[in-house]
Amino acid sequence: MNGTPVASRAEVRWIQGPTRFVDLRVDPTGAEPLDGFAGTLRQTGDVFTWHRTIELSESELPDEGFMSLIDGVLHERGVHADYSERWERQPTENDGSGCWAMELTSDADCAIVVCASGRLGWAHRIDGVVTIVACEPQAQSDSATDMPSRDRVGSWTITHASDQSLVGSHLTLGVSPDGLVTSTVQSAQGTNPRHESTQQWTLAFTEGTIHA
Repeated sequence: MNGTPVASRAEVRWIQGPTRFVDLRVDPTGAEPLDGFAGTLRQTGDVFTWHRTIELSESELPDEGFMSLIDGVLHERGVHADYSERWERQPTENDGSGCWAMELTSDADCAIVVCASGRLGWAHRIDGVVTIVACEPQAQSDSATDMPSRDRVGSWTITHASDQSLVGSHLTLGVSPDGLVTSTVQSAQGTNPRHESTQQWTLAFTEGTIHA
């Protein structure tokens, strides 16, 4: 989803899975990220709570809001803070083609990945450093909306990032039959090799429909 808080002109990418989510908010001028977090969304009546497992900055108050759907627009009002946000579903050619999420671990590190209609949100904490990105599926990547049921899950292009130097890089995910997930970040045309990396993770949790 795209969203714009009333009191801010932040550009927001909220990618929601069945329960897991990734939310990234950046200044459209390309400055430092305004906020970003990932975790689990819970509902109690009309109150929604975003439990943050990974976050760029620690929240002092519980992240809770009243949610209502009016004429196709999702309206959110703060429970513990005075704010109002309007959310609109982002159009996509792959709408309805897949929605899944994974939680990954590697020693003390952790990651959350959410895919909805082909678009991907990725958040990780490695050695205490948090990075959050939002991605679009790469052309020719026909597996981008599949749940990890084979070695190669898909490849995406990073369009928004808490670290702006990652924008334009490619993120590829693969999963082995024994639940070992590999994430690879490769800069476009090899322009930023310091951000090229491969990380192996243990698959700790999955949700969503498998598209074989």
